[in-house]
Amino acid sequence: MRIRLAPQARADLDAIWLYLAQESGNQELATRVVNLVTDKFALFVKFPHIGKSMESELRPNIRTFPVSNYLIFYSVKPEEIRILRILHNSRDAHAVFAGDQ
Repeated sequence: MRIRLAPQARADLDAIWLYLAQESGNQELATRVVNLVTDKFALFVKFPHIGKSMESELRPNIRTFPVSNYLIFYSVKPEEIRILRILHNSRDAHAVFAGDQ
């Protein structure tokens, strides 16, 4: 099984890094937080269903996993784990995914 990042997930990671680096003035902190998030991807390969299910009619087969102040949204397919989004936990995930349609 392999990990695959959706383009929006890559953009989310870039945005997280940029925001943290600018707000804190500390690029090392921003890198540590992004690494903390991306290090969890390997866990999904071993335990694909570890995240909480977020089943909906709009987006079936979505799971969430919390890391620090962020939620990783991913789907499990037979041959891959697809990382869909990485959002701050204060965001309205349902609204974000409704807008992705």
